[in-house]
Amino acid sequence: VTSKRRVAIALGNLAYMAQLHIGALQAAEANLRRSIALCQEIEDEFDEAVAHKELGRLLAYRGVWAESASEIDKALELDEKDGVIQGQGISWAYRALAALLQVRAGEASAAAPAVAAAQRALDLANETARTHYPHPRDYVRAYWLLGAAHRVNGDLAQSDTHLSEALTRCRTINMVDHEADILLDLARLRAAQGQGDTALRLAQEALLITERSGYKLKGADVRLFLAQRLLAQGDRAQALAHAREARELARCDGGEWVYWV
Repeated sequence: VTSKRRVAIALGNLAYMAQLHIGALQAAEANLRRSIALCQEIEDEFDEAVAHKELGRLLAYRGVWAESASEIDKALELDEKDGVIQGQGISWAYRALAALLQVRAGEASAAAPAVAAAQRALDLANETARTHYPHPRDYVRAYWLLGAAHRVNGDLAQSDTHLSEALTRCRTINMVDHEADILLDLARLRAAQGQGDTALRLAQEALLITERSGYKLKGADVRLFLAQRLLAQGDRAQALAHAREARELARCDGGEWVYWV
């Protein structure tokens, strides 16, 4: 049992800490499904819940909305059964992320649920801190998603407050795997506020992180934003270059395993 649990954990860690970020979606999905199978075999509900929620996140990036929601629901069911408050908070954060991706895919009705899910993630981070101890990463994630969700709902003041809090907390613990996400959403916010030059500066800062770290999905998002901004400014050549690079990064493994939005 111990050796199988170690393998299950290792497969999950490899998938969501490394392979997902670099766009190796097919391998990441296979490893998460294998981790779930091993956890079910040895009745390890804690690590099974982790794998379900991470698979849900991956499927959201692939645009497989219904199956993504099902996996996150399974994780929540297990964590609620076992009283794992922190795990519940991460699942709600991933619900918020999936809703934000759906908004980008054209489903405007997902905007309000994104705010509610991100707020629930923040509430559970507070509950975890009260009953056990605080997890700084959970706060960074919740504030980022709450800020992003408020922006798509048109509340730019709330978006600014939460994204600024997310960036401060992120840099306090050097959480580089979320810094580019926060910078990009700040760039989107500044663009919405009419601060075009600041938006470009923030996006370029995010781009440096994605290139240094090899983050394909984040890199695709940043490149696409830069393409949109440069196109609006009339720089068609640079916009086209960024758009082509964004498409190439988003292709990931190709076939079913692409960054859909």
